[in-house]
Amino acid sequence: MAPRTTGQCVGGSSACSTEARWTGAAAALAVLDVGNREKEEGRRKRETEMGTAFERRWKKGWACLKDHYEEALRRNDVKAIVVTAEQLKIDYVSIDVMTNTLEAAGKPSVAAINGPALGGGLEISMVCQARISIPTAQLGLPELQLGVIPAFGGTQRLPRLVGLTKALEMMLMSKPIKAEEAHQLGLIDAIDYLSRVRKGKMTKEIYEKTLSLLTGVVDYERFKDVDLVIEESNTSNFYLAIYFIEQYWNAVVENVKVKQQVFADLERYCPSHCVLATNTSTIDLDLIGEKTNSQDRIAGAHFFSPAHVMPLLEIVRSKRTSPQVVVDLLDVGKKIKKTPVVVGNCTGFAVNRMFSPYTSIALLLVDRGMDVYKIDQVCTEFGMPMGPFRLLDLVGFGVALASGMQYLENSPGSVDKSMLIPLMFEDKRTGEASQKGFYKYEGNRKAIPDPDIFKYVEESRSMAGTVPDLELLKLDDKEIVEMVFFPVINEACQVLGERIANKASDLDIASIFGMGFPPYRGGIMYWADSIGAKRIHARLSEWEMKHGQLFRPCSYLSERAAEGVPLSSTAKNNSKARM
Repeated sequence: MAPRTTGQCVGGSSACSTEARWTGAAAALAVLDVGNREKEEGRRKRETEMGTAFERRWKKGWACLKDHYEEALRRNDVKAIVVTAEQLKIDYVSIDVMTNTLEAAGKPSVAAINGPALGGGLEISMVCQARISIPTAQLGLPELQLGVIPAFGGTQRLPRLVGLTKALEMMLMSKPIKAEEAHQLGLIDAIDYLSRVRKGKMTKEIYEKTLSLLTGVVDYERFKDVDLVIEESNTSNFYLAIYFIEQYWNAVVENVKVKQQVFADLERYCPSHCVLATNTSTIDLDLIGEKTNSQDRIAGAHFFSPAHVMPLLEIVRSKRTSPQVVVDLLDVGKKIKKTPVVVGNCTGFAVNRMFSPYTSIALLLVDRGMDVYKIDQVCTEFGMPMGPFRLLDLVGFGVALASGMQYLENSPGSVDKSMLIPLMFEDKRTGEASQKGFYKYEGNRKAIPDPDIFKYVEESRSMAGTVPDLELLKLDDKEIVEMVFFPVINEACQVLGERIANKASDLDIASIFGMGFPPYRGGIMYWADSIGAKRIHARLSEWEMKHGQLFRPCSYLSERAAEGVPLSSTAKNNSKARM
């Protein structure tokens, strides 16, 4: 039987509170044994009374901690201590007291983790002699995202448990790991299921009552009466279409005519106060609303793939979107625990447009002789969660091609016209969904390099009339990073210059939470300023002469390089992202 857990263990300065409980329910794990062989019913009664008494005393605060452990050490019937967590606020002194008390205890302690154990939560858990978690738990030390170094012994204990290499990866990249990987590494000693811990809590009456709150409908006429409609789209990898408490999210194929028809239908059937939001990643909002009379309530609500992982919500407003619609979407973003950034309307909006060179330049480099997997390796070692070709597999070639067409129509000089993806798509290699893209995918969805792609690479090079560039093949990892990411910086500067984004810090947040840019580098614009506009401008100008207009510095970057002004300095004119 698994130890009793009472809440998530989320660390930092405000979210993790730790509690000592006495229970015989975990005797099989030697977590606690009351040492009494009387009838089960009597034992449970005493456990309940004992637990209630200790919980009542514990609520008085952290000052009781020492007393609890002294009593636990004094009592012969207590064999071990289970450490769980509640969502109570603490300070750093409290964690110091907790870690010191646990280490000084003469009896073993076990951390029972039933949620995210991040920061202080993991640091407290690592003090214990053992850690047990549920399968969905996540563990990590993400403090660098906040600009601080992991504390409370985390930098010392984590390497002892998982090894120096993995510990550095988790800390420097602020990268949490799942319970299964943590178990393999030795960070978790056992994985157990809450379903086996708290049986009997859910009755048939309760779950039937809960399910009755949801009613699926397919009739447009009923849209006037419902609070929530979920439309599952099999044509998009980005998110579900959701009509959410008087908002409607649209996520159908990236096709202007299809979206125009959908929004015309929604205008006819949805209440007049309903917000009409689209999850499009590239299509201009003005085009989407062209067939309606409701452009004041049309906005973009763009989630990022995978939507259950990426925390960013890009809220897009056109010239006609009302301020109230933006406020409503900000409120919804907060309720669904996303980090919203308000941006203006353009092809690709702020984030996808800013990062479009990430894949476009990578395709150009491959056509000129560079290796697909070398580029991905360098980008992931730089700190990205996945390289450009692994990202294309995840998004899917269908979506990538549709998005590329939008860029070609609206900004033909901003994308590479490589035939590599069309060739693979034509041969039914469509990305991860088909288990074949730039990588092949087996049952566990692990990306495995596939030598079969090289025939498509050679054909693409032949169609482009290019031959391997020996200078490119001699580039070291740092130069490859610069060649891939300096155009991303340039596009971010263009976004700021056109006032699509309010300020550089918005793009920093968006790059980290939307595209997985390494948090410890501070965001795309912060990292750019650490390099300097002059160096970035000089390198781009050099590459433009050799490889074409994809590397051409924009006026925003050129002006700041000439004046020696930081790229993050505020633009003078009003922003299209403002309400």
